[in-house]
Amino acid sequence: MSKVTALKKSAGESKTIETVKNCRIPNVEVPSAIMQAVQAFIKDKGSTMAQFWKEAATYRLQAEEIKDAKEELDRILGQIAYAEDKLRYIEDKEELIADRETRLGELEQAQDAIIEERKKELELRAKALEEDYQAKLAELKETGVRQQEEYKARLAAIENEVRERSEEYRRYMELDFQDKEREIMKREAQIEVRDEITAEKEKFWSTMYDAVVKLTRVCGALK
Repeated sequence: MSKVTALKKSAGESKTIETVKNCRIPNVEVPSAIMQAVQAFIKDKGSTMAQFWKEAATYRLQAEEIKDAKEELDRILGQIAYAEDKLRYIEDKEELIADRETRLGELEQAQDAIIEERKKELELRAKALEEDYQAKLAELKETGVRQQEEYKARLAAIENEVRERSEEYRRYMELDFQDKEREIMKREAQIEVRDEITAEKEKFWSTMYDAVVKLTRVCGALK
């Protein structure tokens, strides 16, 4: 029980006792059935009329306190329900953001995996060509002087193929570098555009402010 409730109860009890002792209502007729019930209750309890009214007032105060406590409880429960709704809303938002971040991460991982796979394929091709080149070179060296011209022709063809493959790999790496460079330039351009827009806005509002000040001065002079 809070201090305020205890003070209310004490004040109510004192007021009820003083009312029972000092107040008389001679012009009010109490129904006989109620009086009989009151007298029977007093007789059964072995109490006085003042004690009866004191106890009745106490019950009334307790009923009012229960009502006030119920209203306070309903208010608190309403606040708790509102807080739970807000918490669920926040949790749903956080879950949505987490899902989006997860999907973006998965997409980036998939793109990185594709690029890595292509790089590995090119490396394997280059390695296979190198191994084939070395094998054929060894075979040609064993043929002797009589097959020197054929050896040179075949060697030139193999070297040309290796150069083409190497050039293909180099072009791929250059394209990949150019893509990344374009992305960086694009981001820098976006930042520059935003800065220009901000500067233009500041310039516009500064001009408008000067115009308003001048217009105010002109209007003041006309008055």
